[in-house]
Amino acid sequence: MYQALAKELGLDVVIIEGFAKGGDVIVGDDPDVNHAWNGVKIDGQWYLLDTTWGAGIVNNGKFEAKFNPTYFATPPEQLIVSHFPRETQWQLLPQPYDRQTFDTLPALTPRFFRDGIALASHKENNIVAGGDLEVTLRAGNDVQVVAQLMDSNGQPLDKQYTLSQSQQGQVTVNAAFPQPGDYQLLILSKNSQEDTYYQAIAYDVKAQGAGQPFPSTYGTFSEKQVRLISPLGRTLPQNQASYFQIQVPGAEKVVLVDEQRQELIHLDRTGDIFTGSEIIRFENVTVAAQFPGSNQFWSLLEYE
Repeated sequence: MYQALAKELGLDVVIIEGFAKGGDVIVGDDPDVNHAWNGVKIDGQWYLLDTTWGAGIVNNGKFEAKFNPTYFATPPEQLIVSHFPRETQWQLLPQPYDRQTFDTLPALTPRFFRDGIALASHKENNIVAGGDLEVTLRAGNDVQVVAQLMDSNGQPLDKQYTLSQSQQGQVTVNAAFPQPGDYQLLILSKNSQEDTYYQAIAYDVKAQGAGQPFPSTYGTFSEKQVRLISPLGRTLPQNQASYFQIQVPGAEKVVLVDEQRQELIHLDRTGDIFTGSEIIRFENVTVAAQFPGSNQFWSLLEYE
């Protein structure tokens, strides 16, 4: 339909056949062709667009109309992560990708490019890990990142199996696996003006071991770009000393909250790093911070 409309307007337009991944496309018998999109020439320059993906999404096998301008005049270096044309010339790239490179790319969504995220460590989709995994990214200071681990049945695991930390343009995503097996690691992002996180990256992970979950984190942890150095495990040993080290930019005080006794245990401050060795004799330890201009303590994370 788009081709017919474009021709009526006197535009040069072509149908580009190829392979698309993601977007719930239906894969046919031809491993090289399962989708089609368009190229259109405007003022002597070719542009790529996918009116199907731009018009909506397939959810549980049903099409839902939802306009997405990302797939109209999409930059070639962005479209190539999901659309591989059968004819190389329609990549519109100075250095074209081969099919093997395309197949190994992680699943990157338009949100990845919109938020200006870059892959720093893992640049291929399939990852083999032990009991835990660390992925590093680069992103602007106004971008917040969280992660979600999915099991082999596509069911989300407890949020404490991932820990995301951002500081000075570097994002670290840690994942721990409850047992050996196949998982999917979803990385979601938003900017500081948004309330909702959207999927930016997906990795397929084969875990060969089991790891320990992380403490629960609150929204302030991400907003203030807090960095937890230790302890990283969710469960603290009872009646034993645990060494706390946490970096909280801009904080005046950081405390451990003993809710049973209604007491605050203050950590020592050196710059924006707060430390302390404490014997924990209570459950559900909350780490909270106080910032200039307020007497309120904001919860950052919680241990068991």
